[in-house]
Amino acid sequence: MSERELYQVYKLFYTSQHSQLVNLDLELELGSVDPEYLKLAQSYQIRSLLALGKYKEAATKAASLKNDTLTTFIKFLESGSKQTEAFDAAFGASNEDTDAGASLYKALYFTITQQYDLALAQLNPTVVDNISLGVYISLKLGKLKDASKWLKQFPSGLKDSFIYNLTSSWFELFQFGDTLNSSFYHYDEISSNDSTTTLKSLVCLLVANLKNLHFPEAKDVLNKIESLAEEKGGEFDQLKAWKADLLIDEISYAIISGDAEYDSKKLLKELETLDPSNEYIIDLKEKNELFDGIVAKYAA
Repeated sequence: MSERELYQVYKLFYTSQHSQLVNLDLELELGSVDPEYLKLAQSYQIRSLLALGKYKEAATKAASLKNDTLTTFIKFLESGSKQTEAFDAAFGASNEDTDAGASLYKALYFTITQQYDLALAQLNPTVVDNISLGVYISLKLGKLKDASKWLKQFPSGLKDSFIYNLTSSWFELFQFGDTLNSSFYHYDEISSNDSTTTLKSLVCLLVANLKNLHFPEAKDVLNKIESLAEEKGGEFDQLKAWKADLLIDEISYAIISGDAEYDSKKLLKELETLDPSNEYIIDLKEKNELFDGIVAKYAA
């Protein structure tokens, strides 16, 4: 598979253009390629189907790959992503899957069920998707040094690749100053191109603007998201996780900027309806309960 073809598949998947990737005729698009490369591209199509919640279609496509770990992962998602002892055992056990994605699906299971230490233990530091997930988990846990170590695991030959630039931009988004600006420029560039502009890239650009306290620019991004949502329609509705992230950022924008057009309480109710188990809601509830407890203690 040529670098151009790899870039196209990576670009569509990692910018969350899942519908486009799912509809891509890989054999026509890639031509005559090594079966292993075609298998890799097919795995990205399956993961896009999973992102869109199309589990039955994903299971049908996955059957040809004969990957037991992937099959079990699809069953887990079909079950409503509920952690069970059976799934814990299945994903924690050693198996004979030789597909490089096996370690990724195991780690994804433990990430979704918030067993982060187990997720990290499953990752293969020689596989780029695994490295990228290692960076993500470390950032999610607020462990920036660990995220930096994972980022350094990328092979030197891939330091100019789309997946590396995107993963490093996540890390940069957690910084300030020039490092944060590097992330801003990355998302500003891909959000200025119709072929790469997605909800995902715009949400990250919004975060960069909010961290830099660039409120007019943040408002422009929110307007662009609204326009893109009208254009894309159902595809946005299917990307639940990014809709939740967008609502959280809108809440932050409303509170920090004081823009009367955005009602933080109304947005919070929307988030609770969309994703009642969202970590932001749980954390906010815990903080409110702690505050109420302190008030009650000193008011007594």
